[in-house]
Amino acid sequence: MGPLGWLLYFGAVVVAGALIAQVPFVGRPLAVLIVVAAVWFYRHYKKPTPAARPTPSSGRSSGATANPAPTESVLASTNRSVRLFSQGRQSVAGEYYRANDLARVVGRRRTGTVGDWDGGLRETALLEREPRNKHDPNAVRVRMAVGEQWLTVGYLPRDDAARWQPTLRELESTGLVASCLACIYQAGRGDGHQVVLRLSEPERAVPGNSAPVGAILLEAERECAVTGEQHFQDALLERGGWIGPVWATLHPGIVPTGNQSGAPTVEAHIDGKVVGTMTAAQGARYGALLNRGTVIACEAEIFAGPRYREVRLSLPKVD
Repeated sequence: MGPLGWLLYFGAVVVAGALIAQVPFVGRPLAVLIVVAAVWFYRHYKKPTPAARPTPSSGRSSGATANPAPTESVLASTNRSVRLFSQGRQSVAGEYYRANDLARVVGRRRTGTVGDWDGGLRETALLEREPRNKHDPNAVRVRMAVGEQWLTVGYLPRDDAARWQPTLRELESTGLVASCLACIYQAGRGDGHQVVLRLSEPERAVPGNSAPVGAILLEAERECAVTGEQHFQDALLERGGWIGPVWATLHPGIVPTGNQSGAPTVEAHIDGKVVGTMTAAQGARYGALLNRGTVIACEAEIFAGPRYREVRLSLPKVD
């Protein structure tokens, strides 16, 4: 409410108080009570709301059976997240104690049942350390969004949470929050949900570059080699000689040499530079992926081959 609104508000309060004060015996006490209530409402309404913290540190430990903490506040808008790579499966503990929040995340959408691993409801999850957690200083909570709120839906199991501490701590030191792909399944008896994170091992989860803004991120289900990296070693030696996971983008191309020279295929780029191409057969197999959006990105890895640096891509199943 703006200044003019408050002026009209207090004007109405004064008028109402003056009229009520004319009532014999009880008028004046009632008028005073109305004024006091009006002032209290003004002060309460105008009280600033505390800013949400990027990584709140209160909550339960992995698998703790205590009553769940209240719904968390909206994440600060200054938070930046980094999407972790997804070539692994990670269980989550304590979903039972967060059943109501998980049900809010799912809403009326359908989910596959446990065991139908391709039928899970896809969501983005955040991983956040809780160093002040009184049950476990290594606790890592898993959060999912409902509108603009991020709700805690479980915790990493205790041993796994301990392994993730160095990786998450390093991301925090640069102002980043870890995010990953998560799948939600209907529990076997239909009385709850189970969460499985698509998550690589900690030492292989953080990419050496950022995912392109607005890109369609492909699921990582099968490895696919590229060819011709020997011609693009300059591009592969950038980023300080990085070896490990990186985001790559896919583009239309042609086979540059060999018996299939000139045939249409798919080029792999890293940070806007060509690093290799698929064979003609692979291009025919995966070419339809380019139709999914303007910018198509996939998980990839730069590794040291016998003679030079090589690249492998992780792509969805297409057959």
